[in-house]
Parts: sequence; structure tokens; C-alpha cells
Amino acid sequence: MVLDSHDFSTYNGLQTVVRRSFENGLTFQASYVWSKSIDTRSFDPTFTVVAVQSSPWGASSSPFDNDNRKRNYAPSDFDLTHVFQGIWTYELPFGRGKPIAANLNGIFDRIVGGWELGGFAIIESGRPTTFYSNSSDYTLSSIVRTVADCSGCSPNMLHIHRDPSTTLLTYFTPAQIAQFSTPAPGQFSNVGRNYFRLAGYSILNLSLAKKFRIKEGQDLEARFELHNALNSTHYDEPGSNRYTNGDFGVVDPLTVEQDGRSLSSDFRQGQLSLRYTF
Repeated sequence: MVLDSHDFSTYNGLQTVVRRSFENGLTFQASYVWSKSIDTRSFDPTFTVVAVQSSPWGASSSPFDNDNRKRNYAPSDFDLTHVFQGIWTYELPFGRGKPIAANLNGIFDRIVGGWELGGFAIIESGRPTTFYSNSSDYTLSSIVRTVADCSGCSPNMLHIHRDPSTTLLTYFTPAQIAQFSTPAPGQFSNVGRNYFRLAGYSILNLSLAKKFRIKEGQDLEARFELHNALNSTHYDEPGSNRYTNGDFGVVDPLTVEQDGRSLSSDFRQGQLSLRYTF
């Protein structure tokens, strides 16, 4: 168990929301958040078993230096600089009272008219992550593995590409891996905790639905839903967060799947449903 009252955090953010309805049947709500969350630890340690150092966040959530907690003060594990979310519905312009096919008779109007197209979208920045030296390297203390140095590196240098020599998907080129090194004994990393950013996340869900009136008190609703309509892929933690490991930066499913970490979003899925209400 851990009892600790020495951690601290700050959060600043700009939150905006826009809602609008139009006469043509379009209704939408969009929100955007620009924020920064910084802390020394991203989970409450009270009565919590300390996470193991082999996990993606375990070591970075333990104090690197008990006498200087500011060494851990960095973007939170869950910090997302930009977050956009939008939801909308649109009544398709077909059928009685609409611009297209307004003079259809009753039967055809009940089939063609009244369809509604809906959507939900999320676009987020990548979250922070930390990279380490060898599992046996403890240059600053004997408790927490040392965060790696990185010369000439930028927080957004991680880009998914296929390594031509291994044919695996990876965040780093061999030249970028060569920029990492182990700090000298007694020294702390020159980049520190959660300096780097993983790939961003985006998803679009769509739906097409219509409610058919059978008679008073009875309705039949037909709905087609498409999850991850653009089949976008979300890559998360690599196979290893140690720059000396052969899987460092690799995000290929064949090598990462056994590690138990989240690799990607769900693939595109379609679902057709009918619901009878009475």
C-alpha cells in the first residue's frame, strides 16, 4: 500500500460548445477543448498497489527522486491537448413536405420519406508517453528505472511508418532510435517523464434510421449503424518502452498483441436492426 500526500497537479483549459438547428432539418452540436494537465502522478496512490515498472505507466508514476518531486512534474498520462467532438442529425430531403419527391402518394411517402442521417465524430491529440533505458539501468536511484536521454528530439517525432528492413509498423526510424541514450550515473534524463506524444485518435460513426407508424401505439424502427465508418486505426503504446529492446517503437499486431497493451481501434463494423414498439 502507498500513502502519499506530496503530489501536486495543475489544469488549464478552454472549453467551447456550439449548438444549432436549421430549417432544412440539420441539427448539430460541436465541442472543442484546448487544455493542459500537468502532474507528478496520474493516479491516486492512497490504498493503491504500486503499478509494476514493466507496465506503460508504472515507473513514470513512481517518484524518480523522493527529495525532488518536480522531476516527475510533466504532462499527465491522460493529457490531451486538443479534443473535438461533434454530433449531428439530418432529416433527408425526401418525401411529403420536403424539397425532393414532395408529391408522393401515401404508400411511397411512407417508404421514402422520414429518413434521418446521424453522425458522431471524435478527433483527439495523442497522449503522452515515457521511454526508458535498460531494465537494469538505475542511474539516478535504485528504485525507478532511468528515463532515457534523447538528443535533438521533439515531442511529436513519433510517426507511424513501415520499416523496410523488418516490414513491421513502427514509430521510429533507426536514425531516431540512435538519438536515445542512457544518462550518466547520478544524472536524470534530458527529456524526462511524458515528453513524447503517441499518435492521435479519430473516429466517425454514422447511422441511417426511419420510424414507420403501423397504427396508433405501434411503430417499427429500421436502423443501419456504421461504427468507425472511415476504418481509421489508432495506434497506442509500442511493444517496448525501452530503447534497447528489439520491439522498441514497434506497433505491429504480431509483436505487440502478446504484451496486452492497446494497439488499435476497432475495425469498421456495420449493424442493421429492426425494433417493433407496441
